[in-house]
Amino acid sequence: MGNIVDIAKRWEGGESVGEKLKKAFAKKEPIKYKLLMANYKIKGLVSRIGIQLERMKERDRVLFERVVDALISKDTTRATMLANEIAEIRKAVKQLTVVQIALEQISMRIETVVLMGEAFVQLAPVIGVVRELRGLVRGIMPEFSY
Repeated sequence: MGNIVDIAKRWEGGESVGEKLKKAFAKKEPIKYKLLMANYKIKGLVSRIGIQLERMKERDRVLFERVVDALISKDTTRATMLANEIAEIRKAVKQLTVVQIALEQISMRIETVVLMGEAFVQLAPVIGVVRELRGLVRGIMPEFSY
């Protein structure tokens, strides 16, 4: 009967006590590493979106040429069908472009956060020294201790 309960827990994905302990004592990844990995994945996604956009724009160009040919040959039904497809492609291109720009903004923000984090790490010892100096100055010249 106990085996059935264990199988049910594993099936549902519930963590066992051992798994919880492993997770509690496992080495945590630094925030900088997580940010850099997220940025790497976002840049890869932006690149893939760019490739897809180029394919869609090429398809748009080819279909537009077919619309022109259909209109020249007075095949308005085919021209209308192709024009509708071009409209859908252009909508998708517009949406993908917005997504691409948003991801690029996120990537730049992550880079800024990483740089600011590195700056704070470099400034941490200086902040301690400034606090000590403030305490010393407070005893000598209270008006400069702010």
